[in-house]
Amino acid sequence: MADDKTTHAQHDTTFPFRLPAMPMFGAEIWKQAAEAWIGRVVAMTEEATKVESLGADRARAAIDGSARLARESLDYTLNLSAEWRKLMMESVRQALGGSTPTKQG
Repeated sequence: MADDKTTHAQHDTTFPFRLPAMPMFGAEIWKQAAEAWIGRVVAMTEEATKVESLGADRARAAIDGSARLARESLDYTLNLSAEWRKLMMESVRQALGGSTPTKQG
């Protein structure tokens, strides 16, 4: 069996140049970028809250308007029905020659 040192080539893993040292410079840039990003996220969520509140106000107004319309429609229908009954009774009176029909009960 062959010796491991003789069968495997030795590789030089050192860089041919050195990178300049940047101890705090890089960290400060990342910190500033993170703070700026957080500021934008806060502004975005505040704006989303405003838009959500506006949408809720509009939905409430639409619900109130629909409820008002439903109440007015119900009142109109009840008034129309009462008027129809009055007209029907008047027509019956006229058909009977002015006499009032008696209640059955």
